[in-house]
Amino acid sequence: MIFLPIVYTFLFGGLFYENSLTRVPIIVCNLDDGSAAQTLVNDFINTPEVNVVGVVVIPKDFSQKLARGENVAVELAVNYSSTVTGGTVVRAVQSVVATKNAEVLVNRRIAAARSETFPVHDI
Repeated sequence: MIFLPIVYTFLFGGLFYENSLTRVPIIVCNLDDGSAAQTLVNDFINTPEVNVVGVVVIPKDFSQKLARGENVAVELAVNYSSTVTGGTVVRAVQSVVATKNAEVLVNRRIAAARSETFPVHDI
């Protein structure tokens, strides 16, 4: 009886130990056939905190909207009955989407810089 509270403390504390929850299962539902959506799916697969088997919905027009420079929403359905699991899923998905968002912004700025004409001055 004396050791039971100590064992319980270690077991319960282990649940909330930083980085103890990995390979959280999610499913990716890719409704888009474009290359940008496939790249996003690959980014989810390559994220160490995620084991792709939960629900992330990539819309049908994802690649087309990105190509036109429009904003695109990715839908995430998470069961928050376990806040540790739910929080880990949200952080992992946000990380992947934020990385993709940064990549899109950089590509837009590069494309905009290429399309600008710079005046040539005689020296």
